[in-house]
Amino acid sequence: MMRFRFTESAIDAAAARRELLDHGAGGYVSFEGWVRDHNEGQEVTRLEYEAFQALALKEGNRILTEAVQRFPIKHARAFIGSALST
Repeated sequence: MMRFRFTESAIDAAAARRELLDHGAGGYVSFEGWVRDHNEGQEVTRLEYEAFQALALKEGNRILTEAVQRFPIKHARAFIGSALST
C-alpha cells in the first residue's frame, strides 16, 4: 500500500479525509500550509521544490509504515502536492 504520494495538483483534503475515515479510530489530523506573500521585503509568487521521486517515495513509505508498526495508528497517509497560485 502506498502511504506516501506525490501529486501535481492541489490536494483534495475532503477526499483524503474520506479515504481515511474509520469509525474505530479516535481522530483525524490534517496539516495544510501556505506560502507567505512576502519574505525579506520581496514578493513571493510561488514556491518551487524538487525531489528524486523514487527515493522520496521509498523513504516516505518506509517512515509511515514504521510509524504505523510502532505506534497505535490505524491509518497514515502523506500527500505531497502543489496548489495553483491565486
